[in-house]
Amino acid sequence: MELALHNAWETSDDCFSFSEGDDIRITVADGTIIGTALDPEERLFNYSSKLTVFNGILAGYDHGEFGGAVSFIPKVGAEYKLINENFKGFYSLKDKIYVLAGLSHMFIDRGYLYEVCFLDGKWQAIQILDLGSCPESYLLVEDILYMATNKALLVVENCKISKSVDIEESWVGLHPNSLIVANSKLYVGIRGGMISVGLDDRKIAWYSLAPNNTDKV
Repeated sequence: MELALHNAWETSDDCFSFSEGDDIRITVADGTIIGTALDPEERLFNYSSKLTVFNGILAGYDHGEFGGAVSFIPKVGAEYKLINENFKGFYSLKDKIYVLAGLSHMFIDRGYLYEVCFLDGKWQAIQILDLGSCPESYLLVEDILYMATNKALLVVENCKISKSVDIEESWVGLHPNSLIVANSKLYVGIRGGMISVGLDDRKIAWYSLAPNNTDKV
C-alpha cells in the first residue's frame, strides 16, 4: 500500500498521535515523496547482513535485547568476532569499510561507528565515533553520512559529526526507518508519517498521511 505524504505542522503536538500509526518508509518517485506502510514483521529483530571481502565474509547480527555481533567468516578456518554489539549496518567509503552498531532497550541507548580493516593478517574493528545513541536509519550521499538515532539527526563527514539536530523528546518510540535528502532538508520516515528537518535552519516540520495528496521535493 502506498500513501502520499502531506500536511505539515511545526510540532508533533499539533496533529494526530503518530505513535498509533503504521511505520512509514519513504521513497521518491517523480519528485514526489511516497510513504509505504511497512509490514509489522519488517520491524522484528534477528536482522542480519553479509558483506563479501577478499578472504571471506563479514557478517552482522542484531538480536535486540538478546545481543548481536559482527563476525568474520573466513573461506578457510574458524569464524571470529570483531564487534560485540548489535549490528545496524555496513557501508563503504573511499575503499574503507564502516559498521554502525548499538542498542536501544529500556534504559540502554548507545551507538558507535567502527572502521573495519585487515591488519596483521586479521580483520579488526576500530571504534572511531561514539554516536551517543543507537543508530536507527542511515543514508550515504557521496561522502556524507546522514543518520537518524533515537536522540538526534546527525550529519557525519570525515568520520566526525558535523551537524546534529536534537529531537529526542519529539520522536521517542516513532522508529525512524528511512531517509531522503532534498532541497537542503532531511526527510525521515517514522511511525505515522514523516518529519523534515532543515539542514541549515534546523526547522522541523511534521507530516501526516492522506491517500490523495502529494508532497513535492
